[in-house]
Amino acid sequence: MILLSIGISNQEIYYALLKKRELLLGREPLSEFTSAAFAQLIEKIVKENNISPSKIFFSIFREDTLIHQLTLPKMSKEEVEEVIRGEIERLPAFAEKEYKYIYSLFNLDERRIRVIFCALSQEIIEAIIEGVKKIKTPLESIEIAPLNFLPLVYKLTDGKKDGALVVLDGKISYVVVFFGKECRLFYSAGVGIDDFFFKGKMDNLTFSNWVEELKRIFKSYCVEYKKESVERIWLVWDEEKAPLLDQTLSKEIGKEVEKIDITEEIKVSQEEFNSFYLGAVSPIISYLKKYHHRFPFEAFLREIKLKRALKKGSLLFLAYLIIVGFLLGNMMSIFRTKAEKEKKRLKEINSKITRLEKQTQELRKRREEFLRIRENLLRQAFYVRRLNRVSWSKVFGEVAENLPRNLALSSFSVSEKGEVKFRGESFKIESIAELMHKIDHLTVLKDAKFDFLRESKIEDKKIFNFGILAQLRREPLELKKNEKK
Repeated sequence: MILLSIGISNQEIYYALLKKRELLLGREPLSEFTSAAFAQLIEKIVKENNISPSKIFFSIFREDTLIHQLTLPKMSKEEVEEVIRGEIERLPAFAEKEYKYIYSLFNLDERRIRVIFCALSQEIIEAIIEGVKKIKTPLESIEIAPLNFLPLVYKLTDGKKDGALVVLDGKISYVVVFFGKECRLFYSAGVGIDDFFFKGKMDNLTFSNWVEELKRIFKSYCVEYKKESVERIWLVWDEEKAPLLDQTLSKEIGKEVEKIDITEEIKVSQEEFNSFYLGAVSPIISYLKKYHHRFPFEAFLREIKLKRALKKGSLLFLAYLIIVGFLLGNMMSIFRTKAEKEKKRLKEINSKITRLEKQTQELRKRREEFLRIRENLLRQAFYVRRLNRVSWSKVFGEVAENLPRNLALSSFSVSEKGEVKFRGESFKIESIAELMHKIDHLTVLKDAKFDFLRESKIEDKKIFNFGILAQLRREPLELKKNEKK
């Protein structure tokens, strides 16, 4: 049996190939994710390794994959799914596109539940399916990293200690805190290894800010669940870029940081294994060991598998009719009559389906209009509440700490929608560009863009007047911590 698992990140794909109990690993660049480019890469991997996979798995680790956590009052399944769809469709990347989503529920107390969900665009799913068709191999699953790491981590803990999984990608990082086999907290941050590690050198300031963010997450978890500390921490990162990052993080955070040990699950040298490939290896291990996932990844392929099953059933049924017709020629007219009746009935059913689809579209338009109005009201209420609770000393402190030299601010304001406006002047345009860059890396602000930029002269010296717009960054964990206090 030959198993092929492919991980898809923003700029490359990485793969794990299990062939005759030997695990082979590799990576290939992928500058643009299209069906054609992706299919070519899959064909290249198959041809270069001279294989015909029995099954193929995919694990997706991209920035345009949404993974989010919500805390909600207890409600019905239908209400939860409506909230999830509303959260997904708020994002521009999903607002006008077809998508699939999965979720899992966790009870916090008698009145509250925690929902962790992830969404994937239909374009990505279809590109994967088209790529697999090229090599004519059964598609076993489409999974989401880092959620597919959890069954492996659960095997490493005795269930009586609080553990944390920290997954560090190029431009984003994830933190999953769990107890036993239950995921209790999920957090994502817009900081990755490429932000503080470049060409073997570390940006100490960005790294320190990221470490402080981890400490705040762990402290918030301990306050919420009344625990003393998170006792075990596992780190997943690209060890080729930063070989000693686990040791550095261990010193900074004051706890031992471990690599996920998969030597008991699959034959591989733990010293030589780069945990970067864990996203590709995990689906193979889960398949061989029959590990249960809390997140229903098969939902991404349910519709595809149903169509295949129906197609297969139709072909078998047609074959049956041919055989029976060949053996019982005298009954052909009866079968023809039945077939005509079935066609007529199917036409009536299709007509009814078309009519119902039109009615459904109209209802959906009404529902979308209602949700849009409701969402606008909720967004206004959210920002008003958040503006009343935000720590302005932290906002002003971070802005002042990151203010470049040769640059002065003349005004700073925040609207009730959370839009932050900077006004200022500088003798150097490079200082303005540096401020724009730093704003995107603040923990309280994001999405910096120019409002205006004008050049003038004072006593034969050039001076640049500028305006910058940004948005307050959502920090549900910080808000939660303040409530506990």
